[in-house]
Amino acid sequence: TYECCREYCRKNVSGVAVNVYHSRLKYKHRSKRHERVISDFKRENAPTILVATQVAEMSLDLSADLLITDIAPIPSLIQRM
Repeated sequence: TYECCREYCRKNVSGVAVNVYHSRLKYKHRSKRHERVISDFKRENAPTILVATQVAEMSLDLSADLLITDIAPIPSLIQRM
């Protein structure tokens, strides 16, 4: 599950902000998480890991140095990049 990924990252990668963003969150929780993710990505020289579902394709406008993704249709991959 996504929460397991978050816990794994937190235990094995120190000094990194780790967030999980998915559509199963209630709207009010997803809204708060959205703000936290944006805030974490805006910090300079602060590594951040985001574990997300496809909801991030439409909801988030982020820049990152590395993207690790599952195989997906070409339009989805373009949207993620």
